[in-house]
Amino acid sequence: MCSNILGQQEGRFWAVIPVMGFMDNAKRIQQIFQYIHPEIDGPGSIENEVFDEVYKFVDQNAGKNLAEQVYQLTLDETDLKKSGELLGILIWTTEDNGAELTKTMRKWLYGNNSRKIGLALHLTDIYLDQLESFDKRLNQIATEYPEWEEQCKYWKSSIAREKQRLVENQTHTLFHSIVVAIKKWF
Repeated sequence: MCSNILGQQEGRFWAVIPVMGFMDNAKRIQQIFQYIHPEIDGPGSIENEVFDEVYKFVDQNAGKNLAEQVYQLTLDETDLKKSGELLGILIWTTEDNGAELTKTMRKWLYGNNSRKIGLALHLTDIYLDQLESFDKRLNQIATEYPEWEEQCKYWKSSIAREKQRLVENQTHTLFHSIVVAIKKWF
């Protein structure tokens, strides 16, 4: 019998499944977090064993908003970083290729819940397709939520690098087009 039963009425137990599901998710998340090391930059930051646990988490939470499930189990700053890494993995693991997760993260980023904004800021590189609006929102977040100022600085430097990369690619493409045109003439 489950010790997490919240009540009994007319011989029927109620709230057993949600409590058990929550407890299972909490255990699964803690197992996943054992394999994620955000303090390591590059190889070794995520151990291969994490993927088996992530697939189990996805199966266990089929039809649920995975971002909300992760958010509810994020307890502190360390978990926040690990949760961001987990959400990044989930984006590539879900059947919709992270469409629902990305939608939720963007909603959180433009919301007013500091913890959700923080979690969205710990996600990797999903915002770089809308550089200008993301840059404006980072300025707002840094002003309104000073606790996320460092994450905003990180993203602003990422935006600057992405803009530079785009300029370099355009320059390369233009140069390549000129070379091809010249070769046609000679």
